[in-house]
Amino acid sequence: MKKNLFTVCCFFAAIFFMSLASQANAAFNHGSMKGTGLQLYGGWKGDAGGADHSVLREGYTADYKIVTINSLTWAYVKFNGANANLSGEEWAAQVFYRKADTTLDVNGNSGHYNLTQRTGNTVAYGKMTASEMPGTNPTNLSLFGYLTNFGSWQYGATASVGLLYNVNEQNSKNVNDVTAPVWASFAEEMNKTATNLTLKLSASDESGDMFYYVTDTANGYYEVFFTDTVSITLAEGTDYEFIITPVDFSGNTGDSEKVIVSGEMFVCNNLMAGKTLVVGEIYYAPGWTPSSNYTFVIEDDTVASIHLGDATSDNWQAQLRAFTTSPVLLTPGETYSLIANVNISKNAPFHLKMYDTAGGDGVAMEITQRDITAGDNKIAVYDVVCPGGLTKINGFLFNLSWNPADIDYLISVQICGGETVPPVAVRDFKKADNSSMAVYMQGRTLTVISENAIKRVDVFSAGGHKISVKQNGNTVDMSSLASGLYIIKVTDAAGVQKQFKQVVAGR
Repeated sequence: MKKNLFTVCCFFAAIFFMSLASQANAAFNHGSMKGTGLQLYGGWKGDAGGADHSVLREGYTADYKIVTINSLTWAYVKFNGANANLSGEEWAAQVFYRKADTTLDVNGNSGHYNLTQRTGNTVAYGKMTASEMPGTNPTNLSLFGYLTNFGSWQYGATASVGLLYNVNEQNSKNVNDVTAPVWASFAEEMNKTATNLTLKLSASDESGDMFYYVTDTANGYYEVFFTDTVSITLAEGTDYEFIITPVDFSGNTGDSEKVIVSGEMFVCNNLMAGKTLVVGEIYYAPGWTPSSNYTFVIEDDTVASIHLGDATSDNWQAQLRAFTTSPVLLTPGETYSLIANVNISKNAPFHLKMYDTAGGDGVAMEITQRDITAGDNKIAVYDVVCPGGLTKINGFLFNLSWNPADIDYLISVQICGGETVPPVAVRDFKKADNSSMAVYMQGRTLTVISENAIKRVDVFSAGGHKISVKQNGNTVDMSSLASGLYIIKVTDAAGVQKQFKQVVAGR
């Protein structure tokens, strides 16, 4: 076994990287398929005979990658063409499947699933579970995207309607490709919080296309990533041992690497503290018939107490809005964590959108719709990037549709502006060494003293919220900051990271 072990310590969390050469080329059963330049057509899913090919979109194509391992299938789609931007809704990118003979079927052999995750405006990816898998194998797939420049659905297909996919085979296998992916190095960059681990990986394959299979069997974690940036969601206080294996689309597997992560607890810097909610507009229409058989009041300033007397049978039939008397201020591009503590009397779906009432709920941060069980539920979505144009939140839309009759809710919401940084004067974030590092203030300028060149200086409030500052080499302009205590995180060119507390005096 190669020995390239080092320790990363971040917010009291240790991370170890190890190479597992003894596990090299450990093949596993899976299906996969890839393609580029798939022609796009205008239209929807079509009838039983297949989609309508009459509206050819010249210059618009899709690249795709699909992987199936055990009972899970992952898909990645990139839409190409002038202004080929996806709508921001979660349903705006889909994989649609039907029986292998291309016909629709009412017995569970056709359907679709949403690619809910995004990279920019043109790439969508996601995962479907065993219960969503098609009832036939092989199955016929079509790729759909709601592109804003057309204002309608576009689908990717071949002349024979769709993509024939066998979930047990490497459908794009090159029989002459016997070379496995190789690592240039392992984790070139790393970011770690209590709830997220982001790695920059660097494996490559001669074919130009591959994916990473990341597993932690003990914690039931199994994910496929199609890019070198791997963002892993962590559970609070949980230790992990991730095995990362690069695989190409001919089924060749490279050396596996291990990442060991020690758990830590998330601490919310709650931006809702001190706010007050008031009841807003309500649309409650079971069966699309408006009803007054509900109650909605605010308790203890921020707790929504709701009773719905009748069941609803479709989405958006139970929309209840609340507003803050003063807004929660946000910075587009920064990350926030959203937490809803929900006590319900019966099993039911839950969906929450948070938005600026001036701009409407089209640009929002949200806890997407999910089923929750009777009793207390903590629903947390960590490290959400604030979308462009959203500078404040003062509106909350509780979408409680598909609810059973006679159900009660108690809902409190937290918007977390970052994790509380541990109160330590200096803490190494990467491998320990003997390099010296220090910071000092002169006026409103912070200067870093280090034996190595300085790569990056990050500044956080005492509550853990990252603050935008201007860095010039080893100096940082702090003139825009209010007086108070700040946490300074310094990374030098050798990758050594250290953390300092610094008081900024009044102007």
